[in-house]
Amino acid sequence: SCTGRDKTISGDAGRFIAAARLSGFSADGGRIVMKKWYDEEYEFTVEVTGFLHGDHTERYCRNGEEVGDIYSCTYGCPVNKEGYGICSKTMMMLYPLMEAVRSGGDLVNLGGDGKYSKTIVCPDGCVIFKLTARPLGNENFHKGGFWEYPDETGKNAKG
Repeated sequence: SCTGRDKTISGDAGRFIAAARLSGFSADGGRIVMKKWYDEEYEFTVEVTGFLHGDHTERYCRNGEEVGDIYSCTYGCPVNKEGYGICSKTMMMLYPLMEAVRSGGDLVNLGGDGKYSKTIVCPDGCVIFKLTARPLGNENFHKGGFWEYPDETGKNAKG
């Protein structure tokens, strides 16, 4: 079981929350919240802009995307305002593009609409998404020396 501010959660949910806390997460009003210690360099939004075929997603897109749906994130996987995550197949396409931006790349060099935007079609050929990055003005994770080896080698990003 796990004891929160005003209640005790038992069973599988309690064990999950207790394990999450041991892994660096905290419970906030019944939600599991990551203890983020680094202010990311970019914020990403992913908007559903259309469908490759047809005008609806029933029997077409398993995630139930609708035109106008917006997902956002900094480093983790994009979620919408209801807390639902973006399609995992689409995330496989988004991750390398997000890493290119984080590495100082220009999405125009990858067929993008601009330095910080690119339109993609999901791997199933159903949904059209527009990825947009917004610089937040924070220091780069690697250049800023935030990353260190967790082992005993003595190696770290600071030299």
